[in-house]
Amino acid sequence: MSEIGRERQLNGIAVLIVEDDLTVRSELWQDLEFWGALVITTTGAGAFGAPLRSDVIVCGLATAEAAGPTFLESLRRLHDRPGRPVRVILLVPPGMDAAETAVAAGVELCLPTPVDPDRLRAAVGRFGR
Repeated sequence: MSEIGRERQLNGIAVLIVEDDLTVRSELWQDLEFWGALVITTTGAGAFGAPLRSDVIVCGLATAEAAGPTFLESLRRLHDRPGRPVRVILLVPPGMDAAETAVAAGVELCLPTPVDPDRLRAAVGRFGR
């Protein structure tokens, strides 16, 4: 698919990016916004003040761990809607067992960093519809 064909593919999907690393946060924001997602970015400290109810939350493992053991569960409850639960994608260091980490963290998917933009787009599209 061409870059033009990918543009707006995530049109209308609300995504909350929770990442303390500014560079990672900015790169994710640029990709997702290019594809048409409605994106809010924040650090772990600002996550509960996000003004948009999200369809998908993308969160760095280090950010979630630093915020405490109930961080993701509490964030999920805040964004869940009746009949439309929020989906969480956790960003993990390379080499970490993604499936095992996803189960342990109670998230839908773990993606290794650096994040492959096509895998991110596909996951957000699948979870956000």
